[in-house]
Parts: sequence; C-alpha cells; structure tokens
Amino acid sequence: MAALLECDWIAKGQNLLHTGSCGSGKTWLSCAIGHTACIKGYSVRYYRISRLLLELTQSKTDGSYSKFLNSLNR
Repeated sequence: MAALLECDWIAKGQNLLHTGSCGSGKTWLSCAIGHTACIKGYSVRYYRISRLLLELTQSKTDGSYSKFLNSLNR
C-alpha cells in the first residue's frame, strides 16, 4: 500500500485496477490513492468498469476509439 501511495507506478506509465467483492472498499481505496496522486500533481480519472466499457464501445462506434485510448494515457 505504501508503494502505491508513492505514485511511482504512475510515472512508469502503469495503470491500477481494483477488483474484489461488493463492500470490500475498492471505491474508498481508489479515491484515497487518487487523492494522493492529485496532491502530487497528477491528473486522475476514475471509471467504474461498466462506464469504461460503455465509453469504449461508443468510441468504437463513432470512430473515435484511438482518440479515446490516447486520452486515457494523459
């Protein structure tokens, strides 16, 4: 956990995906890590998987898929 809060993984271009059962604290943990990243000057995006998959599907349909993928890497 301490290594995640140092945010070195962001500088390396890595992503973070939390999985687990309902009520296990995934959202709370994601928000805490995101908040720390913001304090360190990083931009943060939070997606529920259902919303991310919807946006990916829509971007494939309207032809903006590669633009959307590039926006995730900023």
